[in-house]
Parts: sequence; structure tokens; C-alpha cells
Amino acid sequence: MEAIVSALEEERREAEKLIAKYGKELASLPAGSFFVRSIGGNSYGYVSFSEEGRVGQRYLGRMGPEEIEKRKKQAERAKKIKSLKKMAEQQLDFIRKALRHAYAKSKRSA
Repeated sequence: MEAIVSALEEERREAEKLIAKYGKELASLPAGSFFVRSIGGNSYGYVSFSEEGRVGQRYLGRMGPEEIEKRKKQAERAKKIKSLKKMAEQQLDFIRKALRHAYAKSKRSA
């Protein structure tokens, strides 16, 4: 039983490290959903976000194709990192439940 608990503890530490890493990366990326509006042949960038239960938009300005592509890639990366972070949090939750069960079982058998 000790080997299982030890392995679960190691997995818990790794999951916590991953969550922290993903959190740092998300903090370095722009928050919100990026979108572009074309008006009169020009492209204008906006970010849609929610704050305190309210949805808002922030105007970023006129943008060229390179800036638009850069922002789209950042938005895609943020979406992927959010998904990975959520999976790591679910894994951590599962590991914590398994550890609670393992500790309770080891106390009963002691």
C-alpha cells in the first residue's frame, strides 16, 4: 500500500507543478476572445471578456494582417492551455480523492 501512496503523492506533486506552469503561461497571454471587424476595407481588433459577471469588449485598434495572425495564434494557444489546465485540475482532484481513500484504508488496517 505504501508504494501506491508514494506513487499517488508523486503524481499529485506533478499535477500541481503542471497547473502552476499553465497558470503562468495563461497570465502571459492576452485574456479574452479576440475578433476582428472589417469596416471600409480596414481591419479593427477587439477583445471580448467577462468581468464580475458582465461581458464587455475592448477596442485594440486598427490592425494589419500580421498583427491579426499573431493575436489569433495567441488566442488559440490560450484556449489550448486552458483546456490542458482544466484536465490537470481534474486529474489532481482524482488523485486527491484516491489519496484520501488510501490514507483512510491504511489507518483502518493499522
